[in-house]
Amino acid sequence: MSMETERMSHYNDHSETVEISQEDRIIGPKISALFRNRLARQPRWHIKKGVVTIIDTGERIAVDVSKEQISEPLARLFTGFQMVENRLPDYMGEGNRLVRNNVGLFEVNMQWGREELNHGLALGEILVQTGYKTQKQIDEERIQNLTKTWQLPFPSAREIVAHFVFTEIGTYLAYRALEKKAKEEGAIEIAKILNLIGDDERYHAFGYREITGIYYEADPEGTIEDVLHVAENFKMPAENLHPNQRQWALDLARVRALSKDFVVEQILYSTLKNFGFISEELARKTADEFFKKQK
Repeated sequence: MSMETERMSHYNDHSETVEISQEDRIIGPKISALFRNRLARQPRWHIKKGVVTIIDTGERIAVDVSKEQISEPLARLFTGFQMVENRLPDYMGEGNRLVRNNVGLFEVNMQWGREELNHGLALGEILVQTGYKTQKQIDEERIQNLTKTWQLPFPSAREIVAHFVFTEIGTYLAYRALEKKAKEEGAIEIAKILNLIGDDERYHAFGYREITGIYYEADPEGTIEDVLHVAENFKMPAENLHPNQRQWALDLARVRALSKDFVVEQILYSTLKNFGFISEELARKTADEFFKKQK
C-alpha cells in the first residue's frame, strides 16, 4: 500500500460550517409542515421479483404483464421514457445539493425520488416480459445512461420547484396517452401500470404547485417572475439526451403526447392558470408566445 493510499484510508471527520439563508429558515419549515400534514404518503405500489403489486386498495393486487404484447413503436416509447426516468441519480443528486439547507424541500425530494424509482423499474419489467429487451440489455443501458449527466436547468430552488410543476404535468399527460395506446393494443395489465405511474406524476405536480404557493405568499412578485421565466424556457427533462430525438418526437406525436397544441394548451396554459396567482391574460399571453420565443 502506498503512503498516499494509506493516508486516504484514515477516517475523515472534517466538517464545514454552512450559512443557512433567511429564505430557507422561513420557507423550509413551512414546506415541511405541508409535507408532514398533506403530502407524505405510504407507497401505493411496489415491484418485487418482476411483479408489480398495487397495495393502496385495501388488498394487494398483482399486475401480470407476462402474457401481453405491445407494438414496436410503443416499446420504443417505453425505452425513451425509461431513459428519462433512469436519470434519477442526477435528479436526486443535483436536487439534494440544491435543497440541502431547506428541510421541507429535502423531505419532499426524498419521497419524490422513492416513487420515481418505481417508474423506471416498471418500464424495464414491461420491456423484458414482452420480449423487447433482456435484463442484461436493460442493465447495460442504465449504465450507459450514466455516461452523460443531467444538470439543473435553473439555478434557484424556487425555479426548480416551478419547473417540476410543468414537467410533472407534462409527464402525467404523456403517460395517460401511453395508457390509452396500450389499451388500444389490448395490453390491459400494462395499461394499469401506466395508470399508476401517471397518478404518481399528477400527485407530484399537485405537491410542487402547493409548494410554489408557499413561495408566492412570501414573495408574490418574485415568484410570479420565476414561474413565467420557467414557462417561457420550458423543456421536458433530459429530452436533449435522447439518442434519437427525431424518432422520439415522431413516436410521441403518434400517441398524441407531443404537438404544439399539447405543449401550449395542456402543459403551459393550463398549468399557469392552475397556480392560482397567474392572471388569465398573462397565462394566455405566455402560452401563446412560447413557440415564437423559441425561434
